[in-house]
This record gives sequence, C-alpha cells and structure tokens, in this order.
Amino acid sequence: MSEENNQTTFFKLGGGYTITRINSMECSLIFRNAEDNVLAVMLGCGNKINAVNPYRDYQLTPEEKAILHRFIRRQDISLNNEAAAALDLSVLHYADGREEYISEQELKNRLREPLDGVSLFVGKLHLHTLNIAAYSRGGVYNLSRARIKKLTVGSNCDLLIDLRDNENIEAVRVGE
Repeated sequence: MSEENNQTTFFKLGGGYTITRINSMECSLIFRNAEDNVLAVMLGCGNKINAVNPYRDYQLTPEEKAILHRFIRRQDISLNNEAAAALDLSVLHYADGREEYISEQELKNRLREPLDGVSLFVGKLHLHTLNIAAYSRGGVYNLSRARIKKLTVGSNCDLLIDLRDNENIEAVRVGE
C-alpha cells in the first residue's frame, strides 16, 4: 500500500500547510508544507501533544511555528512544556486548570502587569532585563530557558522563581 493511500488529511492550514495522520500511527500528527514534504512529527494522543520533533533535523521557521501556534489555539490542543518550548511558546497555567500558550511578544506584554495565581513556563524569552511586576502572587515562574541577564522582582511579590540551569542570568534584584 502506498503512503498516499495510508494517510488522512485532518487540517488544511494557511499557506498550503497541512496536518495529516498516517493510519498506522494513530498518536502522531504530521506537519507538511505545500509540496507535501514532512516538516515535523507531533507525538501525542487525543488533544494533548507531548513532543514536536522536526523531521530529519529540519528547523522549523518562525512562520511555520506561528502556523502551528494558530492551529493549536483554534483546536484547543494542550501541550506539555517540552512541546511548547519546541514551538518557542510559553505556558501560563491558571489556578482554575486552564492553560494558555503565548508567543515571546505576548509574554513580554503580559509580564508588564501583575499576574495573580498564574504559574509560568518560559519557552522562549530574550531580554536584557526582565521586570516582574509588583504584586504578582501565587505562582511558580520557571525561567530556566529565559535568556536574560538581569531579573528584577517588584515589591510585594509572592512567587517561587526557578532559575536552575539558567546560565545567562548575572544579577537578581528583589523589591520589598
């Protein structure tokens, strides 16, 4: 049986990109370009993606990552932290169980205001100085993948900040 007959197109995305599933691999989604070349394999079952593996060392472009990000938002798919990081996304975990996947620019905008009861996993963040807004409370911020030189935590914050394995950080300043 040829591969053409063994695959099912699930979604047609912008720019001619598609998401397919090979019938023999029920828990894998295949991300393809307009020429039907495989770009990445997304592993996971149901509405949960556990890994995004580029095919044969292909590096997804920022535009391709953005297409996948829009697809994930539209389909209400959840990602684990590693899959989010592979797509340069950060994850906001809310106290009510919701998760939100945001781009680097959206993360920069969100961190300007205090976050209450939100845990954060940073998938991609490049800044010289990260300022965490005053009165941010009740969360765990995993900044191990953040590429920042300085961290400033505003006053009256009640957070756990994980900087393990972060080789870029040079200074931390904490408010009252």
